[in-house]
Amino acid sequence: MAKKRMTLKELERIKKLNEERMQDAEFGAALIERSQNLSKFLVEIEPNYRCREDYEYNYPFEAILDMLPYFQWSYPLVTQQVATGEVDRMVPMLIGPLFTSEKHPWPCQGTKFREPIAQFDLEWVGNIANVNLGTGMLQLWLGPSFDDYEIRIIPIEDYDRTLLTPIPAGVNRSHFANRPFFAGYSGSWLDKKAGGEAVAITGIGKPTLTWHSGLRDALEDLAYNMDDENTSPITEFLDDLPESSPEPTPHFFGVCRPIQYDPRDIPPCLLAMDSQGPFASGWGDSGNAQIFYIIRDDGSVGFHFQWSCS
Repeated sequence: MAKKRMTLKELERIKKLNEERMQDAEFGAALIERSQNLSKFLVEIEPNYRCREDYEYNYPFEAILDMLPYFQWSYPLVTQQVATGEVDRMVPMLIGPLFTSEKHPWPCQGTKFREPIAQFDLEWVGNIANVNLGTGMLQLWLGPSFDDYEIRIIPIEDYDRTLLTPIPAGVNRSHFANRPFFAGYSGSWLDKKAGGEAVAITGIGKPTLTWHSGLRDALEDLAYNMDDENTSPITEFLDDLPESSPEPTPHFFGVCRPIQYDPRDIPPCLLAMDSQGPFASGWGDSGNAQIFYIIRDDGSVGFHFQWSCS
């Protein structure tokens, strides 16, 4: 008998239930522990399958062992849309007129203004996940070209309301027309006719467990090809693993959705931004973007931005 196809409403209901389950701290902690135990089990049994002729193609032990450590808590942002002319430029923000001063003016590339994307307090964000990111206000500015960006850290002592400078007169929607990002679009924060709004970050939502989106398929392939008593721990783990990793967006930390690059090949994610919410007009064709962080051997922290589309 053919399996009945689920309706869109049923799929959305299951997705919501899975996300709620991944926000259960006790369940998430147990799943992380089970992933660690499964990793140890796979390391023990892997040598038994190396002699099989199709080992290289049908037994993705290495890929699975690389993906299992990527069960990580993400922290969804709670945001509020505020009229651009009324938004407090000192607050953490996504999309809108970020803080500027004479010492830290609106960034330009040649004669073209960069587009403001995000600002947040590094110490505040680091405390969320107990990661030492240093101090200061991180700002991300993009453009004018696809691959051009600027990340700057404004020292806390420079981040003073009395030093705030006005938005430059040349910063308007027409200035950003035909650019690859957001400010030039109809309905953007600079679109006065449409009641343009900035997006203030007002808090952090429920921590949500995320993992590598390729893990489930790889585990299913391995269990299918093993076809022996060693499949039980894998199938039992799969029974409790939802069909896909939640994608709360935007979120701090956690695992980003791979498109053109894999979470295993890039630094840890600090801020993940999919083509949803404040970025619904899209990173290219259904793409996403991230700010990554790197903690160096001397304890200093570096930041990097990247985006990709399908």
